[in-house]
Amino acid sequence: MKTVVLKKIVQALTLASAAAFGSSAFAGATWLFGDNNPTNECNATEAAGGCAAQAGSTTGSPSVRVSAFSTTGASGTFAAATLTSWDGGLGVQANGAVNDSGTPQHAIDNSGYTDMILLNFGSAKIDLDSVKIGWNNNGDADISVFRYIGTSASPTPAGLSVTNMSTGGWELVGNYADLSTSGARAVNSTNTSSSWWLISAYSEGFGSSKETAGGTLGSGNDYFKVLSLAGNVVAPPPPSKIPEPGSLALMGIAMAGFVATRRRKSKAI
Repeated sequence: MKTVVLKKIVQALTLASAAAFGSSAFAGATWLFGDNNPTNECNATEAAGGCAAQAGSTTGSPSVRVSAFSTTGASGTFAAATLTSWDGGLGVQANGAVNDSGTPQHAIDNSGYTDMILLNFGSAKIDLDSVKIGWNNNGDADISVFRYIGTSASPTPAGLSVTNMSTGGWELVGNYADLSTSGARAVNSTNTSSSWWLISAYSEGFGSSKETAGGTLGSGNDYFKVLSLAGNVVAPPPPSKIPEPGSLALMGIAMAGFVATRRRKSKAI
C-alpha cells in the first residue's frame, strides 16, 4: 500500500513538472517570393514590408520581413544592400557595386561580393526546415544558413565580416552544396529555432558548421535566387497548464512527510 501511494505521489510530481516546463508545439508555414506573378508571390517591396505566410500554413503563422546585405569595398564587411525580386525569387544587388545588376550577379552570389538576406519573423520563433531556389547559374548554388542567438532586439550582420559572424551573435547552422531548382533543400536537421535567420551565398570564411550537406562546397561561382522557405512555428506551452507554485510546494511537502513517516515506522520495527 505504501509503495502504491509513493508511486502516485511521484507520478503527480512528474506530471506537474512536465506541465510547468511544457513542451513546445509546432505548426508548419511556407513563405513564397518572386516577381508577384502569380500574385501570391511576395516581390521585393512586399518582402521588405512583411511577406505573409502562404495559404495552407497554420493559422497565426507570422509574416517575414526580408532585407539584403552584401560585403563592400576592401574592408570586406557587410553593409545594407538592395533587395531585388525576379521570376525565380529574391536576389541582392550590392550598393555601389559595378555590374552587380546584370546576369548572373543580380542574384544572391559570392562573385566579388558575398550576398545574403536577413529574415525577421518578429516575436515568433521559427525552426527553419527548408530553402527552395527558383534559379541558379550553371547548376552551382552553395549556401550558408545562420540563426541569431544573441541578445539584441534588432540584430544585423552590418559591420561584420565573413570571418567574425559569431561575434555579432550569429551561429552558423549549416553549409549546403549544390541546391537545385527541382526541389527544396532540407536544412537545420537539429531543429534549432530563432526569430532571425540569414541565408547567404557560401564563403569559406564562415568556417565549419554543425551540418554540411550536398556535394562539393566552393565560393566565387555560386548564384541563386530564393524562391521559398518552409519552417515550423515554435509555440510556447499554454499558460493554463502551468500549475501555481503553491501546488508544487504542497506536493513536495506531502512527499517529504510521507518519506519521514515511513522512516520512523521502519526504526520502530
